[in-house]
Amino acid sequence: MHLAYLGVGANLGNRLATLRAAARMIASDAWRETTVTAWSSIIETRPVGPSRYPFLNAVLEISTTLDARPLLERCLALEAAFGRVRSQRWAPRELDIDILYMSGAATIIRSDTATLTLPHPRLLERDFALLGLAELAPQLILGPRTCAEHLAALPDVERSWLRTLRDSLLPHEGVSAPFRAGSTAILGG
Repeated sequence: MHLAYLGVGANLGNRLATLRAAARMIASDAWRETTVTAWSSIIETRPVGPSRYPFLNAVLEISTTLDARPLLERCLALEAAFGRVRSQRWAPRELDIDILYMSGAATIIRSDTATLTLPHPRLLERDFALLGLAELAPQLILGPRTCAEHLAALPDVERSWLRTLRDSLLPHEGVSAPFRAGSTAILGG
């Protein structure tokens, strides 16, 4: 069993509806080898690269029996199901799913459609990914520091965070994010 963190983002269409639909799909029986165990707040960020549209981003914590390559292929298939076409780097997208970290996986994996480097090679440069990850696993060691320490050390010029939404990624009666499944309380609350 692997513990993994998926970064999900969207900057086209109804971004919130897209993230929720993707999270529901990952939590569904269609991904029977995977259980969503926690999710972060939803964060709106400035666009990266040539895109002009702000992103909504969140992080899902999952427990999975899938190894890195099948998990990558499952993520790519879900992106495609939402209409993602990989035409240029940092292009606007309906859905983006990145494997940020996976226990027991510090490797580079190449497939026909993508290369996977774990942990994600730009994780430490992306405040929105670090912020969501730090909500769920502040003590996760990434290189010489914890996730929370990396976030605190990020220069202000590198910050893309605009605001945190009050909406929850997955429905849970009376609870907003961040949330750990099996709990009745908001993480950090």
